[in-house]
Amino acid sequence: EVVKAIRRAAENASRMIGARIERVLLSIPSQDMMRKSLKITVPVSSFDRRVTVLDVREAVKNAMKTKVENGLALISAVCVRYTCNGISTRRMPIGELCDELTVDVDLLCANRKIAFEYVNCVEQAGLEVLDISLDSFAIAKEAAQSNFDPVRRTDDDLVAVVQGQTGKL
Repeated sequence: EVVKAIRRAAENASRMIGARIERVLLSIPSQDMMRKSLKITVPVSSFDRRVTVLDVREAVKNAMKTKVENGLALISAVCVRYTCNGISTRRMPIGELCDELTVDVDLLCANRKIAFEYVNCVEQAGLEVLDISLDSFAIAKEAAQSNFDPVRRTDDDLVAVVQGQTGKL
């Protein structure tokens, strides 16, 4: 029944936008979610010692090698803060001159069984999952601003939240 509802929602949305939907961004419940904060330091790899996106990618890649607890699946790695030459910032220090870059990375993990079941349902509906996010992060802005209830389920349709607006798909 869930697979049929997903298929129907994708068909309705396709009709509304006039294009076929083949791939989706999947927001899953953050039940049993775990956040693991790491500080990853990597040497700056460019010959001129200036930070590049490759250095940030290397830090994220190293963070993602961290083992997560049994029963959890790594959903995403979020760069929270960057430190270069002792100066911390939330912006990537691209082009800054330094020998090493430290990146504070949050690994966001979810219940493995739930995550795989959601992905399986979407794939059975004939759709490809482009990326996965946790619902608490997907609607954090709206939740912080009000007593917003992000999920309303009915038998006939799926209701989605997009930038704080509810609408039937």
